[in-house]
Amino acid sequence: MRRYVSVPSILLLVLLTAGLLVAAPPAVAAVTFEHRMLELVNRARVDAGIAPLQASAALAAVAADAPYDGCGFRTNGRSADMGARNYFSHTIQGCNQGVTHLLQGAGIAYSGAAENIVWASGLTDPAVAAERLHNDLMASSSHRTNLLDARWTHVGIGAWRTAAGQTWSGGGAALTKVYIATQIFTRLPVTPGSRYHPVAPSRILDTRLGPGPVGPGATLGLQVAGQGGIPSTGVSAVVLNVTVTSPTAPSYLTVFPAGEAMPTASNLNYVPGQTVPNLVTAKLGSGGRLSIFNAAGSVDVIADVAGWYDDGTLATGARFHPVTPSRILDTRLGGGPVGPAATAGLQVPGAGGVPSMGVSAVVVNVSVTNPTAPSYLTVFPAGQAMPTASNLNYVPGQTVPNLAAAKLGTGGQLSIFNAAGATDVIADVAGWFDAG
Repeated sequence: MRRYVSVPSILLLVLLTAGLLVAAPPAVAAVTFEHRMLELVNRARVDAGIAPLQASAALAAVAADAPYDGCGFRTNGRSADMGARNYFSHTIQGCNQGVTHLLQGAGIAYSGAAENIVWASGLTDPAVAAERLHNDLMASSSHRTNLLDARWTHVGIGAWRTAAGQTWSGGGAALTKVYIATQIFTRLPVTPGSRYHPVAPSRILDTRLGPGPVGPGATLGLQVAGQGGIPSTGVSAVVLNVTVTSPTAPSYLTVFPAGEAMPTASNLNYVPGQTVPNLVTAKLGSGGRLSIFNAAGSVDVIADVAGWYDDGTLATGARFHPVTPSRILDTRLGGGPVGPAATAGLQVPGAGGVPSMGVSAVVVNVSVTNPTAPSYLTVFPAGQAMPTASNLNYVPGQTVPNLAAAKLGTGGQLSIFNAAGATDVIADVAGWFDAG
């Protein structure tokens, strides 16, 4: 049996002065109800020529089960409260409050809000349930208006479902296999953007030391926040050098936010026996984590963090200044190859369009050519101990480039270390970060 009840949505225009929300995607997998409903909502908006909505974890928590004490007793979000207490209404049962009160209680700053709520019974599969409830909402003019309103920038989707053998009577009869869904639409303030904070290179992952190679079709979780000089909170993205080594099959690696569906994208491509590095800027996902997917065979993965972007709420931090690419080092033209276990110094400020003062870090494309032995290159701040990290890996005869985001050290210099043999090194600057 399936039964549908649609209650007209509310439309509220409110300007609050609560703290700024930093939105992060809900921690959902591709097969969850919430993720599938978000896909359908954004597909409908794009088909109508309207910008897709960004998912907000804070809004999703309110829509689902975030605790709220503003009624004088504890309630849990919208969907979970309606499910647990057997009612269906835009107003909290036993309390003349609604979604705007919950948003204020959660400290969410926004301009305008709307809520859609819907339920149905006889549903077991999350994806099927999401599609059916989405179609019901689209068939209702008031709910469709909320869903396709061009003013909204963010959405939070939260769902509740009956457990096996459980009934829900909020629709007037005791029913099983019930899904309740809440959609909260808002227009959130635009943050000023993230600022960059360089750190000395630090290794935060080496699967050779544990937990072992990443297998075919497997995804490895990596905790980034709180590691390698990265704060545990307030981080939106990180810059890290990701290296694969000892792959057993032609494959690719994708680094993406934990809790989100894997995108159609790749960061590294490789064949058996190669060691391949690449600089990656990666948005963090749920819990300050990244997901690392390997397509085929098995491969060891190494990650060295170079810096992080804040969440837009900090008043300090470096801003990026691009420059026309300029060569600031070519050992073939002077200085000669960097020898085994040798470190070359590179003065950056005042060269290649980089100011002589006020520079905290630089973005440089570093290349090695004519190496005489298998080796690696590490770029790090002058005056600091060489970290356990690498930027390039190579074997004799190769020419290998990689982008590096490098914090400057003493006197605005970089140190460039070559592990074995001798190799020529080339550096082309692409931009610089100020001192914030």
